[in-house]
Amino acid sequence: MMAWLKDLRIKRSLILSGLLLTSASVSAQDAPDYSAIEKNMDAFSTVLRENLGLDGSRSGNFNPFANMSNAYYLAGQGVVIELNTQLSRSRATIGMRSLGTTLQQLADNFAQRTGRGPAARGEYLQELRDSMALSRQAEDAPEIYREIVRQIVEVDFPSEVDRALRSARESLRELSGSEIVDEEMLAEFDSQMDALGEELKNNVGDLRAMREEISAALQEAHENREGLVKEWQDSLNDLLQRVEPIRESAIEKAQELSELRQQEIDQQQAAWDAQLAQFQSDVYSAVCEYGVLLRELPSDEHLSLILKGLGNKDAGPSEDLIIVLAKSDLERCQSAEINAAQLRERAQHYSF
Repeated sequence: MMAWLKDLRIKRSLILSGLLLTSASVSAQDAPDYSAIEKNMDAFSTVLRENLGLDGSRSGNFNPFANMSNAYYLAGQGVVIELNTQLSRSRATIGMRSLGTTLQQLADNFAQRTGRGPAARGEYLQELRDSMALSRQAEDAPEIYREIVRQIVEVDFPSEVDRALRSARESLRELSGSEIVDEEMLAEFDSQMDALGEELKNNVGDLRAMREEISAALQEAHENREGLVKEWQDSLNDLLQRVEPIRESAIEKAQELSELRQQEIDQQQAAWDAQLAQFQSDVYSAVCEYGVLLRELPSDEHLSLILKGLGNKDAGPSEDLIIVLAKSDLERCQSAEINAAQLRERAQHYSF
């Protein structure tokens, strides 16, 4: 069962349990006028949604989520209103990565946890197979060959550079249309990635040719084995020396683009936080102004607002922000004894 569905059922159960318990404690003679409270509740809920722009009136467009505001009355407790907003939906998209990136990251993480090394892409799987075959072949070869074979088998630059280039390209895609970088800068990065990718392929070709040469030599008898091993060692050292600047550049570009992507995410989060602060301010202003519509609500009860998906972000995306306001404070707001800011200070609010 998905976590959010489980949370939703738990919350529904708590609400229904509260309803059953409080209903049992309210006798027929002192029961409030439920019909009048329902009318008040419907009127207040409608005005609240209109004032907060949750009915689509601010955008001028039809809002399919306009009616996703549920209202309840719990005898002995008060009115409970759930508010679904665009903020809760936009929050989930902040920093969202593409499906391909997410799946590759999961594959890499799994490979690292199981000690199998980073996950290789299809085009480099053959390199891995060839290295394993060469390693098995060297087990039966003369001792003098085994060290150079071990070094070649442990060469990991193809997958390492490829992972860095894939990470950089994914960041490029995610930054497309961003205000962080312009199209000219993105095109320059893309050109650099193409050049590094081409250099990688050329050097992988050299590594493959070296591996094939050694594999063939292991099957033959050679008089000058020491000279042959030295030749291979020099070729390998030269290859690794050529590859190192490519590896460093690929990792550097990936890191640079990742930092730019994080800057964009930080900006998105800051903008969302500002929207949330404004929305909460609007909520208290609207409640202070229109709370009088709940005139039939018993004076010792409360108005509770559930802002769906707007709870503490550290607690999880399914957390709601709960605001509990005393009826007496709504009346004070109406009589101008307190203002919206003071109403907010007197309210109870928490994530659940």
